[in-house]
Amino acid sequence: MFKLTVCLLLCTAVFSVEVQNYFENCVRSSGNQFVPNKCIMVSKKDLRTKKAEYRMYAVGALRKHHELDKKYSDTVYNVTRAALKYPRHADEGCTLRLEFLTAPGDCKNWNYYFPNMCPPANDKITGVCQAQLFLYGTVYLVERSWCEHVKEASHHVKSDSSSGTP
Repeated sequence: MFKLTVCLLLCTAVFSVEVQNYFENCVRSSGNQFVPNKCIMVSKKDLRTKKAEYRMYAVGALRKHHELDKKYSDTVYNVTRAALKYPRHADEGCTLRLEFLTAPGDCKNWNYYFPNMCPPANDKITGVCQAQLFLYGTVYLVERSWCEHVKEASHHVKSDSSSGTP
């Protein structure tokens, strides 16, 4: 009985550490981008076309981690996935979900995180992050996010990071 209890406690601890996948109920686009209350994946083409915009949102989400932990030294490497969820009317704003990779940053000053001051030092991926933001016009709010360090730090990606996926 004691072994069973210990096993259940360990399993509970392992499952509670698991991070949430913000893309769990998202679906691929069927041509019409505006489908109320449905999470629609952004196409790879749109991800490449609006690369700078999605990167800006990823930087905003990552800035939160720098504020919480001053030792956090990663920077945005590449946005790999994005999805949009609109409420009943598109003019009410929308929810943006992002997934992005991080790499060691070559930062001059970690007190203030800005992407132009912290470019990736190399192509070694050190983490994966997901974030959920609320967008309304030009204003955005990071609702929730998480970052997890990649277990195998030897993972490298091609130096061409223009594609939507590594």
